[in-house]
Amino acid sequence: TYITQNREALAETQKRIDETRQLIEQKKEEIVFLEDKIHNRKDVMKSRLVALQEDEKLNVAINVILESKSVADLIQRASAVTTLFNADNDIIKDQENDLRQIEENVKVIAEQEEQLAVEQEKLAKHQSELDLNLQKRQESLTVMQQKYSQVNQEMAGIQAQLQAAQEKVRQEQEAARAIAAANAPAPAATPTPTGTTGREKFVT
Repeated sequence: TYITQNREALAETQKRIDETRQLIEQKKEEIVFLEDKIHNRKDVMKSRLVALQEDEKLNVAINVILESKSVADLIQRASAVTTLFNADNDIIKDQENDLRQIEENVKVIAEQEEQLAVEQEKLAKHQSELDLNLQKRQESLTVMQQKYSQVNQEMAGIQAQLQAAQEKVRQEQEAARAIAAANAPAPAATPTPTGTTGREKFVT
């Protein structure tokens, strides 16, 4: 039926809305997590920038070369400086990657919110259709109940008329029997047999 279809469409749309909201919340949580990481890296980068301002990378490299006591010491110092510089590069790369991920998450959230708006419009439409169908069904039920009540009233009237007709027939039959009884002829009197008086004569 239309009502069942409306309810199924309504449930399916509500399910998609819940999933979209869940995805949006997940992306928002990821953004908060990434922002915390970026904030923490900013402190590290700030400390390193302060150190580099006091002793620029070029001066650090020169100092490493000048202060090395041997070739082996030079290689070891140069490796340490390279590791330090690479660490700075890794931090910058991680920072860039996290910022890029935040931008992607923001884009996903925007797309999902647009989709959410579309699904909410569908939900409102399905709800409106369901309400309309329920209203129509209720109106049909009301009409049927009215017709049923009307039929019951008509049946009650017919039953009353039938009973009245039966009662009238019964009364007419009783009246007819009474008239017939009144007009019936009286039964004839039965003659009384007469007996002989005196002595009976016998012939010999």
